[in-house]
Amino acid sequence: MKNHHRKHYFELELGEMGVNIGQQLKGTHGIS
Repeated sequence: MKNHHRKHYFELELGEMGVNIGQQLKGTHGIS
């Protein structure tokens, strides 16, 4: 149960990272 919760948390972290990277890529594309 604890392990499953940790996996879910990890996936949430990855999701947030993906959003941040996506925004950064959009920003650089807008500049260039």
